Amino acid sequence: MITMNRFFTLLVVALSAATVSAQSVEDCGVDLHMEGTQPHAIVANHPSRVSVGDVVLCDSVVYTVSEDDYKSQKLVYNYNEQGDVTDTQTYAWNADNNDWQLAQSVEYLYDGHGNVIQRLENFYEAGVFSFSHKYAYVFDDNDNVLSLTASQSTGDDQWEVMEVDVNTYDENGRVASYVVTKYTNGAESSASMEEYTYNEKGLLVETILSNKQGATWNKSSRTTITYNEQDLMESKITANWMVVMWFDLTRFDYVYDANGNLLSYSYYVKGNPWTFVYRFSYTYDEQGNRTQYIGTRMNGDEEEDYIKCDYEFDDDGNNTQTTVYDLDDNGNFEPYTCTINTFGEWGITQKASYLWNGGEWVKQSTYYYYYGDNGDATSVDCVNAESQVVDVRYYNIMGQEMKEANGTTIVVTTYSDGSHSTVKVIK
Repeated sequence: MITMNRFFTLLVVALSAATVSAQSVEDCGVDLHMEGTQPHAIVANHPSRVSVGDVVLCDSVVYTVSEDDYKSQKLVYNYNEQGDVTDTQTYAWNADNNDWQLAQSVEYLYDGHGNVIQRLENFYEAGVFSFSHKYAYVFDDNDNVLSLTASQSTGDDQWEVMEVDVNTYDENGRVASYVVTKYTNGAESSASMEEYTYNEKGLLVETILSNKQGATWNKSSRTTITYNEQDLMESKITANWMVVMWFDLTRFDYVYDANGNLLSYSYYVKGNPWTFVYRFSYTYDEQGNRTQYIGTRMNGDEEEDYIKCDYEFDDDGNNTQTTVYDLDDNGNFEPYTCTINTFGEWGITQKASYLWNGGEWVKQSTYYYYYGDNGDATSVDCVNAESQVVDVRYYNIMGQEMKEANGTTIVVTTYSDGSHSTVKVIK
């Protein structure tokens, strides 16, 4: 069964396996709020084969308006005999030359254990090489990632370090701390550190973030997590350090059924008492597939349902249709977006997105998925109509969300058809 996921290991610069909190209109961001049970550390990972979630965040697309096709981008994957991605090429369509033009290439190097030890990104302008980014990993004898160094090319085989990330581990092999040091013009410009505490079962119960000023580390924020008898996250509280003590700011509460399915999560802000902000509630079928979610928020002094999503599945458990509803001017649910997936021998073959407009569905995009003889996805095309930006989010190279672009930043834009574009910028 192919499932939606929020990992963009192909696009996140650091190949981090941390859950990315990019939120699609077709699948509300429960992953965003479940985030926190794993440390924000460097994680060894392969570049991912193409799946539904990866392609949503990749931009291997061919655009169209009405009946007239015009091409935009194409993404091609190449594999070695072990099935690892060795390199990818992103091409932009040049309408003047009526041909594809290389825009970006990515090359991967592996060690004898199959770990990615280098990712080299080459960028091109009008088909001509412009600059490169290099990401180098160091592992210990247990295949734990010790460090990641991100550099930018400055000339012929000359590199300038942009960021160095370092993991430390406790005696049980768990990440004990994660330090991020950023550089500007070769000099250290900022540094942050997360320290992790686990309970007797090895579950993460506390994360403390500190920022470096001069040679001193100063506490900044704390996240504490509690778990239920099923070892599922029951609550998550964030707090800020204020001079001599912690002050609570936000809280998430989680409720599950006997099978461990999330039934709801609720968000509160600190007040006297805690003040409810919103809640998402979920239902499931007998196979455990999520069939619906409903979002509830405060409207004045009363709660109101403000968004709803219905999921449909085939007999193999594949998500064949997702329909999102929002409120009309009269406070009633009306359709907003719809996504229809078609599946074949190797997995998804087509993903069509529609937008409700004027009482009818208007097609926005269709993604087509192509596979090799062994089931590896080799390329993806998309036919896409014009759509509007509904959300923009920013992430650092480890996949952590930021308030705004800062340094090397992944910018994830969500459009009205539920699709995304992902662009790396340096600011």
